[in-house]
Amino acid sequence: MQISNLEEIRKKVEEISLKLPQKIDINSYITFGNQEDFAKPNIEIDNSLFYNFIVVERGQELEKRITINLDDLLYWIFELITFDLASKFELQNRIENSDFRKILFKKQEELLSFISDYWKAKKLIEHNEILKIFPFQDKK
Repeated sequence: MQISNLEEIRKKVEEISLKLPQKIDINSYITFGNQEDFAKPNIEIDNSLFYNFIVVERGQELEKRITINLDDLLYWIFELITFDLASKFELQNRIENSDFRKILFKKQEELLSFISDYWKAKKLIEHNEILKIFPFQDKK
């Protein structure tokens, strides 16, 4: 499915967000065609209908991802949102001397599973790749 206007993308993001177990304000995470800076991602569609996920902070472009695949764009958006929600959850449920990522990764995967089993599996693979390089380290 190809969406060619930002308002339709916003509606799709809002629709998907309803699958999460808690209500979220999409506008606190992302903008659509209105770069606010402060490292808040902005979604744009260029003339050739490529979706752009752009992060700017203090006038400097920190990240720019481009895709023609709407599912990729939506994954990037909800990867960001679920990471934030999982981070807050981990902070409230931290286990002393345990690597914080154990809770964070598990919670993010759980949140993504409410939206898509594929997205959960994709994130699980990404987490496992991180853990190959930087394994969990509990404090003793």
